[in-house]
Amino acid sequence: QNGKTFRFKGKGISHVDGKGRGDLLVKLSVITPQHLDKNQRHLFEELAKVLPWTEPSLDI
Repeated sequence: QNGKTFRFKGKGISHVDGKGRGDLLVKLSVITPQHLDKNQRHLFEELAKVLPWTEPSLDI
């Protein structure tokens, strides 16, 4: 989902005239490490064991 933008309707800043709120836009920026040492790799593997796995969606 890196680079995906989510819109939260009515959750942004207030309109200038005070009537309602705008939309809040949130853009995801995921940074993954390029190189892992032995300990970091072990920690990621342990984390993967406890997190539930879901197939990524192909929203293209």
